[in-house]
Amino acid sequence: MSRIACIAYSCAIDRDPVQNRANHQAMVDRLNGLIRDDGWPGVDVVSLYTHHNDTFIEIEPGDAVLSLEHLRGVKAAGGRRRPREEPVFDGDQGILV
Repeated sequence: MSRIACIAYSCAIDRDPVQNRANHQAMVDRLNGLIRDDGWPGVDVVSLYTHHNDTFIEIEPGDAVLSLEHLRGVKAAGGRRRPREEPVFDGDQGILV
């Protein structure tokens, strides 16, 4: 059974394509080590986006193999592999419930 329910992670974007690929591969390798150690069967990419000079990813346990090729497919599909439920807010205090 997994102890980790979700992982959010980021890596730097580099203007040099070779270094940029190396940064992203290092992120994938780090995440694969974490999920392997926790016993995940694979991943479900909840979100993938860039902001300023970083790439951000959020993953949950799923069926897909995490690789650069898989991330390219997620990016081509708009950066989100599956729709997320809309958050529910308490109208009085604006707190996520």
